[in-house]
Amino acid sequence: MTGGTEKQHGMNRSNPLLVVLALAAFVLILLNLTGQLHLPHLPGGGPALAGHPRVVDGDTLDLAGTRIRLFGIDAPESAQSCERDGAAYACGQAAKHYLEQLIGGQPVSCRAKDHDRYGREVAICTVGNADINAAMVRAGWAVAYRQYSTAYVPLEEEARQSRAGLWAGHFEPPSSWRREQHGF
Repeated sequence: MTGGTEKQHGMNRSNPLLVVLALAAFVLILLNLTGQLHLPHLPGGGPALAGHPRVVDGDTLDLAGTRIRLFGIDAPESAQSCERDGAAYACGQAAKHYLEQLIGGQPVSCRAKDHDRYGREVAICTVGNADINAAMVRAGWAVAYRQYSTAYVPLEEEARQSRAGLWAGHFEPPSSWRREQHGF
């Protein structure tokens, strides 16, 4: 059968819809890899954000220019010091470092719940299936922020009992430290 049609030889013209879908998938993958993918909404939740964040401090991420405050937790401020074994240490930096290790360069997904008075998204964030907010409290590098949620109180109690993170020494609650330092 010489001189057959292009279709018989598998050289069919491309379906324009498939080309558009492939191009859209490529763009989404590229945006996700560069940390610039901002999804509009997740069903049943607030705005969703996803990508590779920069850790600002123990409870704040920056995702492609969007500041995200981790919901329901409060970690020591970057300049905050605490005490362990009779010596001062930079607990704010330790909390930031733990969050960096927890994320480990992986992409995060955040579901926004609110905005705070500084215009940041307030969100629950995950790495894979792990709740980052919960992991920070469980490890003792953040406390449950009871003023906004009691969801993480049981994890705080576990951390306190096992003397994890901040609980291995003495620390001033981050909200009290901020009031003393900045008057708010």
